[in-house]
Amino acid sequence: MVQESIVEYINAQMKLGVSRDTIKTTLTGAGWVAADVEDTLKKIEVAKMAQPVSAVSTVPAMSTASVAAKPTTPTVSPKPVVFSAGASVASPAAQTIKVSDLVSLASSAQAKPATTSASPVAKSPLTGPSMIATTPAGAKSSNTFQAPASSVGTPHGSRGALITDIVLVVIIIAVGAFAGFLYMQNNGLNAQLSALNGQSSGVNSQLSTLQTEVAASTTALTAQVSTLTAQTQELQTELAFYAAPAGTVAGSTSTVTVNGVVSGGGKTPYIITATYGAKIFVANFKAANVIAALAPLMGTAATTKTTTSTSTSTTSTVVTVPATAPRAAQFSGIYVPGSDSITLTAVNGTSL
Repeated sequence: MVQESIVEYINAQMKLGVSRDTIKTTLTGAGWVAADVEDTLKKIEVAKMAQPVSAVSTVPAMSTASVAAKPTTPTVSPKPVVFSAGASVASPAAQTIKVSDLVSLASSAQAKPATTSASPVAKSPLTGPSMIATTPAGAKSSNTFQAPASSVGTPHGSRGALITDIVLVVIIIAVGAFAGFLYMQNNGLNAQLSALNGQSSGVNSQLSTLQTEVAASTTALTAQVSTLTAQTQELQTELAFYAAPAGTVAGSTSTVTVNGVVSGGGKTPYIITATYGAKIFVANFKAANVIAALAPLMGTAATTKTTTSTSTSTTSTVVTVPATAPRAAQFSGIYVPGSDSITLTAVNGTSL
């Protein structure tokens, strides 16, 4: 929007040779709206372009001496510039503007409160646009800025601040209570975990003991099974001398090994008494090698010996030889299943 109050100022500055950008910068720095300054500058420039070209005045001829004596630069006579406040500028020196002056003028213009007087308040073009008398108090025009109200004077203990503080305190208390609850829960869980770890250690110890006992029981059972198997086999072997096992072909012979003690000898056959009491006759009892192998295994009865000395006096010495029990041995041989005799082929693993 064109501001008529700065038209004369702009014209005066242009006549003094001040550039368009400098004029615009000066006015916007003084508080004028840049768009209003631009519109006013365009109006002035259009008006100057529309003015008719004046006739060129005739300049009298001058001598060479006079030209040399006078400077060629024309002198611009000062012309007062009238502002909206009625002030005039008497010379070009009066139009010099300092940045400090602009800042102080703009600060003073903002510091003045809005007025509701019927008379307009006139301002210089360098202190901002004029106020309209009808502008209500507290309103701002398009060329002025109103600073927001300071909140320094607002009391800290206002209702909104009090509610905020109460909410913050409640939140802090709630967070603290929740943290305490979590702490107690954590302690409880740690105690339960420790108890479970102790129980786990006890269970592991019991398991290890049970595994040891199971291993020992397995070993013992294995040994018992082996013993029972051997005993069963030996019992079956002894029974085979009384009754032939099922499926035995009549007249066939088998190799057998039995454990027992031997007795007899001399004119009677040697008899092997097996572990479970079976009586087995030795068929080849007359063979010399059989007699040599079996004689040391037989027990002897107690005997008494008497000795007489033929010295100066006769004395008798009686020596008693105690009885010896027959020794157990392992006998191997060939037999006919169902018969009660065996032909020995080995005693204690030694072939005959």
